[in-house]
Amino acid sequence: MNIAIDSRLPEGVREVLRYAISTLSDIIPCDGTSIMLRENDTLVIRLYALSDLSQDVEKKLEISLKMGERIAGRAAEICETIVITGDVNKDKRFPGIEKYQELLSGLSTPIMKGESCVGILNLKRIATGKVLTDAEIEIIEKFAANLGEFL
Repeated sequence: MNIAIDSRLPEGVREVLRYAISTLSDIIPCDGTSIMLRENDTLVIRLYALSDLSQDVEKKLEISLKMGERIAGRAAEICETIVITGDVNKDKRFPGIEKYQELLSGLSTPIMKGESCVGILNLKRIATGKVLTDAEIEIIEKFAANLGEFL
């Protein structure tokens, strides 16, 4: 996995995020994952990982979304996991949303600390295997819940 982590984060947070993504990608096969941390009313990518080693993941750092914007912003706003299967343009929950790329399956799940959403864990499958199963979704949600305790 090709991983970029924002160097301005404290060393301990960087290590927790690196370990979390490395472990998660070992358990759940995926083509990419990211962690967005909440900064006021904005979510900012602070870690980005792709299985495609030819891509420059550093360019993805600091991409930001407003709360409620796109799928990750909506998941943060409602503090619930959102799962996407196939073409997001055909998903009636997100009318008019422009897709970034073809997607087999993906999700955005909140990273909670107590009652507050402190970030979002995103995971996507583009070419890897099959759509996310209910069991895999449950693992990812539990993983995000545990990650919140360390942030």
